[in-house]
Amino acid sequence: MINSFRLNGHNHMPVQNIPSGIVGNHCYGDGFRQPLLHSTSQLVYGDLNPANILIAPGFPPAFLDFTPNWYPPAYTIAVFAYWIGPARGDPIILNRFVHILDFDQLLLRVAISKLLVHYEFKKLGRASAHDIFGLQTPLQIVLDWVRRDQ
Repeated sequence: MINSFRLNGHNHMPVQNIPSGIVGNHCYGDGFRQPLLHSTSQLVYGDLNPANILIAPGFPPAFLDFTPNWYPPAYTIAVFAYWIGPARGDPIILNRFVHILDFDQLLLRVAISKLLVHYEFKKLGRASAHDIFGLQTPLQIVLDWVRRDQ
């Protein structure tokens, strides 16, 4: 565990009970974050989660709260996997995504982004969707997933 995290060489907000591997030195702690090997980036939907999908009889599906990101297309799948798995405390669902190229690294980037979004909201004095302790379980699930074969 660590007491604060560093981003771009600067110390930031104190963080309690967050696994050090997710936020260590420049978010590369313990060698978890690695380059993407099989993916090229493009504009993708960055927050695909069940709460942002509207399905109603007789209408085409609608995606709400469109947040553009510059990532490989599989990043959107990793975001969805994060919301239906680690964010709900369920690591088992991640097994359904092992065939996605670079999935582990994309999932790690999603977890890092959730932590940093929380930090940005906190810095602005606004509440985020999760408090820092609400992120602890999903982050630990992602870390355990990424290092499962080590």
